[in-house]
Amino acid sequence: MASRAIRTAVAVLMMGAMAMGCSKADRQEVVNDTVELAARNVAAEGGEQKFSDEGIDVSGGLDCSATSDAGAQTVSVDCTGSSADGQSLTLVGELTVADGEIVDSSGFIGTADGEEVFNVDCVGEACSAGS
Repeated sequence: MASRAIRTAVAVLMMGAMAMGCSKADRQEVVNDTVELAARNVAAEGGEQKFSDEGIDVSGGLDCSATSDAGAQTVSVDCTGSSADGQSLTLVGELTVADGEIVDSSGFIGTADGEEVFNVDCVGEACSAGS
C-alpha cells in the first residue's frame, strides 16, 4: 500500500538525516522529496489503470512530477504520456498527506488529446486510503 511505503520511506530517511546531523530544514526537505516520490508513483500507476479502465492503453507509462507544500501535507501531481494509438495524455490531481500517509485525494482529471476522459476524486491506491 502506498501509505505504508510513504511512512516507511519517510522514517528511514528521517533516521538517516538525523544520524547525519541535518538541520530541521534539511530533514523537512528529505520528507518533502520522499512524499513527492511516493505521490508520483501512486499517480502514475493509478492513472495508467484509470486510463485503461476507460479503454485507453498507455504506451510507456505516465511521466509524473509532484510538488508539495512546505509541510508536505498537500502534493499536486501532473502527469503526461501517450496512448498506444498516439494520443497525448495528461493527468492532474492532488493528494493530502498526514503523518506519512495519503489521507485524501481530489480532482484527478485525465485527458486524451485535450478531451476529458475521466474526472474522479482518486486514482489507484489513493482510493483505498480513505477517500
